[in-house]
Amino acid sequence: KWYPSSQTCHVCGTVHDITKDLSVREWTCPDCHTHHNRDVNAAINILNAGMQMMA
Repeated sequence: KWYPSSQTCHVCGTVHDITKDLSVREWTCPDCHTHHNRDVNAAINILNAGMQMMA
């Protein structure tokens, strides 16, 4: 199953449909203005998704 983990803001949950090239390592959410490291943000989203599946 495809999950947009690196394009979903882990703070506000907004999914940004604009595909980010893999060379883009950091981005700022245009909604809540949180600055993200792409990999850390994705890891948090994957952790949260896994925790929801276990609940």
